[in-house]
Amino acid sequence: MKSDVRIGSAEYVAALAAAAPEGEVSKGKFREIILAYLDSADVTLLALHTQADIRKSLHHPAHAIDVRFGDAPPALSMRIRAQALACATR
Repeated sequence: MKSDVRIGSAEYVAALAAAAPEGEVSKGKFREIILAYLDSADVTLLALHTQADIRKSLHHPAHAIDVRFGDAPPALSMRIRAQALACATR
């Protein structure tokens, strides 16, 4: 199947980014820690409803931890954790 999309074009790059596994896009970002947490036994052993609640709070489009801190470097994880906990307790 032939496509009219040129390699390297904006359309090509957008399609490539959309097709990339989430883990690859998250490499070197705090989001990588979030994804590892979601795949950990700390979450996967919880009830499905609880897992869904955790995912909603992490990925909420307006005020989630991922939205606010996902692109930050992992080296800031302790500072991010403190800020995230402060937001959660408000």
